[in-house]
Amino acid sequence: MVMNPDRPLTELEQQQQVLTVKVRDKTYRVAGGNVPMIVKDYFERETGRSVEYALSTESTVGEVQVALVCYLARLLRGETTLRWRAHLEQWPEGLTADDITVEAAEPEGADPEV
Repeated sequence: MVMNPDRPLTELEQQQQVLTVKVRDKTYRVAGGNVPMIVKDYFERETGRSVEYALSTESTVGEVQVALVCYLARLLRGETTLRWRAHLEQWPEGLTADDITVEAAEPEGADPEV
């Protein structure tokens, strides 16, 4: 589920990991546990990658993974027929590490040591 970055998280969203991605002046927040099956299916057919891969923060996050998360956010926002290729054609050129910020917020009350 994509969320307005300026509004507070709902109780359900607080119980899920939320991935926030900022690319230059655009912010995307995705609660990974709220992705409908139809969106997962379309995303995987278009990109050849799973939603779980796109939202994984267990390794270094590269530009392709950032683009995947932003694409997923756009699908969830209602751009349900957006093609992966079209998304890539609109992707900003010449991004640097300073242009991208990725943050993963653990669910409230989660114990990262467990």
